[in-house]
Amino acid sequence: SNVHIFADNSAAVLAIQNPEVHPAQLYSLDFRDRRQELEAMGIQVEGSWIPSHMGIEGNERADGLAKEAA
Repeated sequence: SNVHIFADNSAAVLAIQNPEVHPAQLYSLDFRDRRQELEAMGIQVEGSWIPSHMGIEGNERADGLAKEAA
């Protein structure tokens, strides 16, 4: 199985591609732990940058949910 994450934040994509993080990056540390759990189950996790505000349905929905949570 594979998980492919699309993000319009290039720093987020870099964090997905390179699990090395600084201690101050708590969300990156949490993501790294979850990624390792998935990979231990044989699920490959990948990430790709996508442009923001271009009408990409999943990205627009994610932006809306992020605004609601803020």
